[in-house]
Amino acid sequence: MKILIIEDERELSTNIVKYLSTDNYVCEQAFTFQDAVDKIALYSYDCILLDLNLPGGDDLKIFEEIKKRNIESGIIIISARGSLDDKT
Repeated sequence: MKILIIEDERELSTNIVKYLSTDNYVCEQAFTFQDAVDKIALYSYDCILLDLNLPGGDDLKIFEEIKKRNIESGIIIISARGSLDDKT
């Protein structure tokens, strides 16, 4: 399974890669909004782990890009947002 990890915190991203790699997942990383958009345009993934607090762009636009390209990857949102407004 090929996974794209979109997370700006490099240490966290690297830890996720290390953990998933032990189960033979192939992982790629994107640390910025533009890097994520570029990788989604060029490669296909079985699953995308998406942080909603990326530098360089509106994170929800990544969803728009995925929808526009008819990408059928599973998406898991990872976020440190904790306010009640963020959860609704």
